[in-house]
Amino acid sequence: MSRREIREFFFKEGLIHFDETPCTRFSLKDDLGDEVWALFRKRAKIPQDMDPLTALINLHLLKDGQMTHAGA
Repeated sequence: MSRREIREFFFKEGLIHFDETPCTRFSLKDDLGDEVWALFRKRAKIPQDMDPLTALINLHLLKDGQMTHAGA
C-alpha cells in the first residue's frame, strides 16, 4: 500500500480525524498575529503570560510545528 492508500484507509476506518490533520495552508508566522492570538487567548481563557506555542500544543492544536485543521 502506498502512503496515500494507508491514510485513506485510516480515514475510512475513523482512526484519523480531519480536525487532527495538519493544515498546510495555515502559517503560524502569517496567520497567527498578535491580535488574533490575543482574541483567541481571551476567549479560551489562556493565561496572558503563557507562551502561545505551549498553549497550542497543550490544546492539541499544534502538532510537529504545524497547526491542525482544528487549530486553524
